[in-house]
Amino acid sequence: MHHDLAPDGDAIRKPAVDTHPPRILVVEDDATFAEVVRFELEVGGYQVELTSSVSEAQRRMRDDNDLDLVISDVRLPGKSGLQLLFPEGADAKPTPVLMMSAFISPKLQRFVEGMGAAVLEKPFTFAKLHLSVIRLLRRAAGATTDTCGMKGVE
Repeated sequence: MHHDLAPDGDAIRKPAVDTHPPRILVVEDDATFAEVVRFELEVGGYQVELTSSVSEAQRRMRDDNDLDLVISDVRLPGKSGLQLLFPEGADAKPTPVLMMSAFISPKLQRFVEGMGAAVLEKPFTFAKLHLSVIRLLRRAAGATTDTCGMKGVE
């Protein structure tokens, strides 16, 4: 298992992977922000793809069985990122989703979390991004604990 240090000096325990680094699809219409998120996640050992289209993300979620996580902005042109919480097709594998937004209300947070996804409020630190990704991947893998060795990063 690979360890990096969190800002408080604790180790961030990255999920063990079998044959490939976890694949993450980032859905974001701000190209500069998307590239920054991609860079940070790739430095963390993840394989990252980008799209700015909810329709393209839905297609990839439906057709690509190797996606481990989707990170999406809520407000996107054309369709809301919230539509990614509803998998298309009877055979659709439920892919964990992390919703990002600068406009998080308690109602939105309850809705997203009620759908089994997580919320990350913009602006966020890279430590919070990594913690959210690790938690979702661990939950998807059936981990029984939600500790990631990061104190005070909530």
